[in-house]
Amino acid sequence: QDHLQVQRGGNRLRVRPDAREGDAASTRIRLLRTFSGTPLLSLVELTPYTGRTHQLRVQCGKRRLPIVGDATYGDF
Repeated sequence: QDHLQVQRGGNRLRVRPDAREGDAASTRIRLLRTFSGTPLLSLVELTPYTGRTHQLRVQCGKRRLPIVGDATYGDF
């Protein structure tokens, strides 16, 4: 479980994980398969138990498991 804090600025919305503040967000992450190569890719199943803004993207990014193509929360 993480706490996600929404930051608004003009037309933009950004969500960041925060250890103490924000709304609780809970997701089950289950590894289905890994693929060798560079970069190393994994296929995971994400089951959100809460419905927070950008929840899956933020939680995966926080764990250094970015969603392919997500330049906002996962482009490391």
